[in-house]
Amino acid sequence: MRILWSSNSVTTSSGYGTQSRNILYRMLDADYATAHVAFAGIEGGIFELEGLTIYPRLMDPFGEDACIVHARDWRADVTFTFQDIWILDPEKLRKFQRWIPYVPIDSDPLLPAVAERLRLAYEIVTLSQFGHRMLESHGFSSTCIPHGVDTSTFAPSAKQAARRYFGLPRDTYLFGMVAANLDNPSRKGFQEALDAFQLFHTRHPKSALFIHTSARDPRRGFPIGDYATMLGLSEVVYGLPEYTAILKLDPAHLARLYSAFDCLLAPSAREGFGLPIIEAQSCGVPVIVNNTTSMPELVGAGAVCEVGWKWWLNRGTYSPQPDVLSLSEKMEEIYRADRDALASRARRFVLTNYDIDDIFEKKWRPYLTRLEHRVKRKRRRAPRDG
Repeated sequence: MRILWSSNSVTTSSGYGTQSRNILYRMLDADYATAHVAFAGIEGGIFELEGLTIYPRLMDPFGEDACIVHARDWRADVTFTFQDIWILDPEKLRKFQRWIPYVPIDSDPLLPAVAERLRLAYEIVTLSQFGHRMLESHGFSSTCIPHGVDTSTFAPSAKQAARRYFGLPRDTYLFGMVAANLDNPSRKGFQEALDAFQLFHTRHPKSALFIHTSARDPRRGFPIGDYATMLGLSEVVYGLPEYTAILKLDPAHLARLYSAFDCLLAPSAREGFGLPIIEAQSCGVPVIVNNTTSMPELVGAGAVCEVGWKWWLNRGTYSPQPDVLSLSEKMEEIYRADRDALASRARRFVLTNYDIDDIFEKKWRPYLTRLEHRVKRKRRRAPRDG
């Protein structure tokens, strides 16, 4: 079976790029002829990277036209897309070679545009139990294959050494956020996190917040620095220079950054999965998430804050924002908990449920075997020319 996979480039540090890299090279190791359409992060010609053929995007920003023509060149049997699908052109999706969306479901109710496009899919794979249930409630059959992490890279390391490396204070309780900054109001909950941290910092002055983020268009993102200054927190809110954040933080350095944290804040309004939640726990760091979509199922050590209010999106679903007071209370709860016990529980939870090698062997490999059998049956039944 020949596989074409469209997503952010495996060379990028985004969640999509990281997971694509984790999955595609394991597909190659499992002897599947696999190629990659990199619609974000790569432009220009076709090239090979460590045995993986990588095709560039063409005119469409999200790769629809590239998937059609590159599938012919690769002689693909199936075309996976790993991205939001509500933005994709249905007319072009109809031309895909056995389209299989590996689709993040991050809304309740399901976006009407997502449901419309899923009707064109050959099969559906989703990332979370929440997504699987949501699709099932709308009449769609799907296979749930969660994200995984390389637990040998994302592993606990010495906290004080990590803080020295990043120039962070050694004697402070450090919350962290790892999230893209692409919209305002923020889907990732930057304003609520800063508001909650201000309440916590008033009670515990020896505390700080590190926000690892990047913004493709700063005019669209939440003004984190300006808001921190307005709250009087500019001296205790840290981050990396934009260039370093985008291009210099490989997985090993990101794991070291997680190890500098005492707790990860991930109070997003919506997540199709929430990769930093399991990356942080793999490094022995507890997490606090918002009580919505996929996030609560990812918490092995930490807490779940309550939703404060929901705003209705033009696309036809809610955006449940975290409650600031509840988030602050959960920060206090984790601060007072047994830190060694939380670290041990966090690490054990990821090793048991989200190790990428286990995910591939127990989820991806059986799925690909079944899919290959289905594709081969279709080939045998296809009428011959003449």
